[in-house]
Amino acid sequence: MLEKTNLAELNFMGAKWQRGLAKADASLKDANMRTDLIQAQLDTSNNLLSEIKSRIKDSATRKQIARVEKENNQAIIASEKTQEAVKETIEANSGLVKEAQNTIGADGPWGVVYSADIK
Repeated sequence: MLEKTNLAELNFMGAKWQRGLAKADASLKDANMRTDLIQAQLDTSNNLLSEIKSRIKDSATRKQIARVEKENNQAIIASEKTQEAVKETIEANSGLVKEAQNTIGADGPWGVVYSADIK
């Protein structure tokens, strides 16, 4: 939205929107990676549950395991949808993020400098 206003930066009391955009991008990338890890763990759990279910004769226990497998699959589907939305947001913001990183320096420290000429 700020890009459409042709503002190079929005500076309010020393806080620049570029810094927030770069941090948001990093957070989205971290969330994307964590979602991958969660999906892998759910897949591993489902594989183990399937193996255990095949060895169990008790139908009530088999039904409970099947319910957990179904819930895991629903969680995987939901996380895939979330991950897709995160990826789309990262891609949509990539131009702004690159511009912001070039403006502020990708990993550089920042601060507000106040000065005055006192005579």
